[in-house]
Amino acid sequence: MDFIVEFYETASGNCPVRDFMEELNASDPDDFAAVLAGLRGLKKILDFISACMTGAEKTAFLNAVKSCQGGGRRGATNFGKLITIGVAVVEGTADKALLDLMQGFHHKEATRLFRKEMFFAMGSALQLRSTRNFDTLADAIWEVQNRIRHVGRKMGKRSIGSTLLVKGLEFDHAVIIHSDNMTRKDWYVALTRATTSVTILSPLQYIVPSK
Repeated sequence: MDFIVEFYETASGNCPVRDFMEELNASDPDDFAAVLAGLRGLKKILDFISACMTGAEKTAFLNAVKSCQGGGRRGATNFGKLITIGVAVVEGTADKALLDLMQGFHHKEATRLFRKEMFFAMGSALQLRSTRNFDTLADAIWEVQNRIRHVGRKMGKRSIGSTLLVKGLEFDHAVIIHSDNMTRKDWYVALTRATTSVTILSPLQYIVPSK
């Protein structure tokens, strides 16, 4: 993102994990789908998983899958049944194995999901493609995006996103990180999202919007 705005609602107790607000771009997942084959496919899905959560241990998992293929048990204590699913991804391109791998890492105790919207949208797209026979993953993602537009986005208590993604939404508080390329329109959207407080983080005493 060129600039970041954090929005949150007042909550008691521990602060919830921040959610990144972003669009799932159909062009990137289409390329993602095109290379989901063999070991290269496993690396690609792990790239996506690692981009959505911490603690995935991508390199260690790849080594564990290779070990399993050779009859070894490397990483078995850490990854358990995930290794078998990883082997299934290497041996084929079934969406079920990809979904199982994503869900397995999501439920792993050591991982922490922070790009929830992106992660669950991809999971929904994979599920749609497997059950409704979409020709490409991009088509399935378009369907997911279309549903989100009609139903509306489900936002977390704390969310981070650009003004493009939060236009029309409302939060209790907004924290705006100043960027030189924020236009008047960007500032208007950012400053009018909060109902209680607005905080601007900037090294400048006066802010001049870009043209």
